[in-house]
Amino acid sequence: MENLHLAIAHRPPLPVPAAGHLRRRHRHRHLHLHHLPGPLSLSSPHHHRLSPTLRRHLRLPLRVSQTPDANPEPEPEPESTGAKPVPLVISIAVGLAVRFLAPRPVEMSPQAWQLLSIFLSTIAGLVLGPLPVGAWAFLGLTAAVATRTLPFAAAFSAFTNEVIWLIVISFFFARGFVKTGLGDRIATYFVKWLGSSTLGLSYGLTISEACIAPAMPSTTARAGGVFLPIIKSLSLSAESKPNHPSSRKLGSYLVMTQFQASGNSSALFLTAAAQNLLCLKLAEELGVIISNPWVSWFKAASLPALVSLLATPYLLYKIFPPETKDTPDAPALAEEKLKRMGPVTKSEWVMIGTMILAVSLWVFGDAIGVSSVVAAMLGLSILLLLGVLDWDDCLNEKSAWDTLAWFAVLVGMAAQLTNLGIVSWMSSCVAKLLQSFSLSWPVAFCVLEASYFLIHYLFASQTGHVGALYSAFLAMHIAAGVPHALSALALAFNTNLFGAITHYSSGQAAVYFGAGYIELPDVFRLGFITALINTLTWGVVGTIWMSTEQGVSAPDATGTEATNLLKRNSDDVGWEYGVLVDASNKDKVKCKLCDKEMRGGIHRLKEHLAHEGKNVKKCTARTPQAMEAKEKVGTDSDEVTCVGSSEPHKLGPIDKWTRAIDPKATKSDSLKQQQLNKELWKERTNEVHKYIAKWAYTHGIAFNACDNDEFKQMCEAIGQFGPRLVPPTQDALRGKLLEEGYERTKSLLQEREADKMKNGCSIMTDAWSDRKRRSIMNLCTNCADGTSFISSKEMSHVSHTSEIIFDLVDKAIEEIGPDNVVQVVTDNASNNMGAKRLLEEKRPHIFWTSCAAHTINLMLQGIGNLTRFKKVVDQAKAFTIFVYGHTRTLEYLRYFTEGKEVVRPGVTRFASNFLTLSSMQEKKDQLRKMVVHSRWDSLKDVKSKKGKEATATILSPSFWKDVKLTLTVFEPLVKVLRLVDGDVRPSMGFLYGQLLKVKRQIKEAFGNVEARFKDVIAVIDKKMNGRLDSPLHLTAYLLNPHYSYSDPSIFDQPKISEGFISCVEKFFYHDEDMQHMAANIELKKFQNREGPFSKKLARNFENFDYNPASWWRLYGYETPALQKMATRILSLTSSSSGCERN
Repeated sequence: MENLHLAIAHRPPLPVPAAGHLRRRHRHRHLHLHHLPGPLSLSSPHHHRLSPTLRRHLRLPLRVSQTPDANPEPEPEPESTGAKPVPLVISIAVGLAVRFLAPRPVEMSPQAWQLLSIFLSTIAGLVLGPLPVGAWAFLGLTAAVATRTLPFAAAFSAFTNEVIWLIVISFFFARGFVKTGLGDRIATYFVKWLGSSTLGLSYGLTISEACIAPAMPSTTARAGGVFLPIIKSLSLSAESKPNHPSSRKLGSYLVMTQFQASGNSSALFLTAAAQNLLCLKLAEELGVIISNPWVSWFKAASLPALVSLLATPYLLYKIFPPETKDTPDAPALAEEKLKRMGPVTKSEWVMIGTMILAVSLWVFGDAIGVSSVVAAMLGLSILLLLGVLDWDDCLNEKSAWDTLAWFAVLVGMAAQLTNLGIVSWMSSCVAKLLQSFSLSWPVAFCVLEASYFLIHYLFASQTGHVGALYSAFLAMHIAAGVPHALSALALAFNTNLFGAITHYSSGQAAVYFGAGYIELPDVFRLGFITALINTLTWGVVGTIWMSTEQGVSAPDATGTEATNLLKRNSDDVGWEYGVLVDASNKDKVKCKLCDKEMRGGIHRLKEHLAHEGKNVKKCTARTPQAMEAKEKVGTDSDEVTCVGSSEPHKLGPIDKWTRAIDPKATKSDSLKQQQLNKELWKERTNEVHKYIAKWAYTHGIAFNACDNDEFKQMCEAIGQFGPRLVPPTQDALRGKLLEEGYERTKSLLQEREADKMKNGCSIMTDAWSDRKRRSIMNLCTNCADGTSFISSKEMSHVSHTSEIIFDLVDKAIEEIGPDNVVQVVTDNASNNMGAKRLLEEKRPHIFWTSCAAHTINLMLQGIGNLTRFKKVVDQAKAFTIFVYGHTRTLEYLRYFTEGKEVVRPGVTRFASNFLTLSSMQEKKDQLRKMVVHSRWDSLKDVKSKKGKEATATILSPSFWKDVKLTLTVFEPLVKVLRLVDGDVRPSMGFLYGQLLKVKRQIKEAFGNVEARFKDVIAVIDKKMNGRLDSPLHLTAYLLNPHYSYSDPSIFDQPKISEGFISCVEKFFYHDEDMQHMAANIELKKFQNREGPFSKKLARNFENFDYNPASWWRLYGYETPALQKMATRILSLTSSSSGCERN
């Protein structure tokens, strides 16, 4: 050992044992000399403060020389021998056998099968090692591109993956810990505190690793750069030498304990190991998203990890006992070492602050809009700026760049396997296999977890194992019915626990085994025993704890009594996939595939599963079971529901004989009887539908006419009349029936006239051009019951001046009655604003407001023109224009989307953009599968510049990220647009409150970071100002208890108070008594919830769907002035859209 010259490297290399020991062990692939960097002589920051003994044993051996003082001759570069022939042949043979000898399943496309063969060949190479990992992964990538299995953009898409870059930066953090000596200092403190006995010393080292793990995300760096040097120093001080019988005194136990406990430290924190981040990324690809991942991970792992960390040192103390039980000198040596190290250096303080910042952002980043990789980038930037690390440190971290290369290849291939349906196919096969054994989900869970664990005996890398098998095993778990969150986290924790089962199972395994203190049989024996203990701990304690913390419920696949209570006694196929939420409520059901709860019974559940209808959201599950449910439920409809009835039309005993439906049959034929079978109602309904469809096709009836209530009432009336109905003649339709219809409509309008007199109304105007390009002005009136047409006038011969518009509006006001009109609603054109001023002079008590629908469209237009949103909208447009501009690409699109369109027209151009982006997001998986398919790549149009750009757009992760952000920003505004654009209910009372909610949601979408949302909010504020924040809008907001009672501070806001006073003065113009009553007396009663406002029944305002005007009519009788004002204002519309539809 005296011939070893010791120095510290920039990064922790794998420790090299003595020369003789190296010759005995060089056949193990993790200890090859050519894996080591060249000789370095940079010392630790504290190297000069250590005694010669400590200096010799606390540093990593790095180079071998003849004498300590001799100048070592440079080691010759090892000659490259190329690939190892036998592993090379076997690895390639695996892929060729799958590609050409194994039968391709019919569900699998040729492209998918070819990619699977390349992937399996790549995995075989990772296990057998014909070349270094990075080189072999690059060959696999080259094969995928060269054989046109994947386009270049798809093959390299994973190199922009955030998780991979987070892993790369974690290597740089680990280098910082070693370079500054901070990790060494922390571990030494624990030795000082707990090191008086061998068991205590082991606990001190174990706890110290758990403490630094979240900020040092490299198990190999922790092992080689911090803990092994300390263990070697302590062991040699106790005369426990490597590769010597004395190793059992102390060193063997400390190395084995640290080796076996390191997996629990890595599993405790999300950022404690690179593979943890990759696991959650791959889970997200399969739709399993863990909210607030850092905190959720820690909560789920805390109890089982703590139990295992406490149990491992004691367990090994019993079954692998050290000869030395007490180490009284260890605390003194640690204290002496700390004295020699001196006070904490500036670099260490910077490292501490940076790690606190990084970990804080990893914990709370989701809440403030900072992603994990951005937090890591900020931390690395600080270390570079303050000189803790320099760029050469980063460049010399070869393992980081090597990981970037091969990791991105594996992740990219795994993602494409998912896109092409290979993972779904494999999970479906496994699910069927498990079903054939009638395994409950807990048993299947145990079998899959054990398989995932034992397969690692074939792997030499934890991250390689994850990249190869995590997605497949997660899909199998989901297919077996295991709760999604439990599946994702259990596999991730399992990945850390099998890092100590062999001497090659992980990077830290090679470090600890190469130290020379533990023998190979002990590694396998104790690795298996510890793994068994960890399995029991994490499998029992961990599963129960995770189920509690993550809120995962165990679906009962065994038919327990509880499940039977929640399953209806019915043979309807829908109950295979749903249960009752409450056994006492037969209307509320829950989907077992996605856990969504809904009302409407089994009928609504089946619509949910089959992706049909507009009354319920589609099932979000994407498992083979979900696809099976969609097919079975979509084709299963034995029950027929009558129009106007919620009950299925079931046949009774008298209906077993019935007549065939045939309008052409004679009277005698129609009375003939026919026996009924279970399909009869389907057949009879289909026959009737054929005749209705024939009439609609022949006369060009719009398809959406069948959704009209009058059409449904007509069908019901004909059905109730029975056979031999004589249809109306032309004379009847244009004569008597028309007159009756007119009188009926007039009577309906009379009811509205009464409502206008009682609750007031709005007058709306709109100018438009017909097909002959004639300019026409419409005037309509709107009240709580809906919109009514007043008049229409051709304006082609006159200019649309303010005076002309004012005259038309003023005449309409005279016709309706000035006291019955509360407001006039128009768009924001300048001539309308001029007419507003003229009206205010003549009728100062009538409000003139801007159309909310028009203003919100302007908001959408302004936001859409911002650079960040315009870019993604333009990209989506370019893609849709390209696809819809070529017959072959359009046909291919419809094939992958099952006939569904991507382009969805809306009322406005901006609404169309939103609907198209929403449609693309919904069909994201189908679009990505389409552009990576070999048939797409073979299309001539796709090879053009625009075609390549369209393909790159769909494969770009940044595009989909921008689409998600755009939809998040646009969706709240579109919801408000739908609210104000319809005639379903008066919207004035909800407009201002919902716009405030929109601004809050947009800020949250940007993580409440002002620099990110400032320009968007500025557009909304600019369009709102003077249009949607008038005194009328503010008063409606104040008088709606849904908002003012939920947030009493509204009453104290100066802007709201000023608007309310202005509105009172205008509403009760020249009536100072009413003004005083409303503003000074009755508002206080409303604010304090006095009298009827305090009644328990009055709390229905908490429901957004309630009617605020009706609420005031019912509970405002003690405040008559405010009641009159509130009922009239809250019955108003906020848009003139109804005029456009008339």
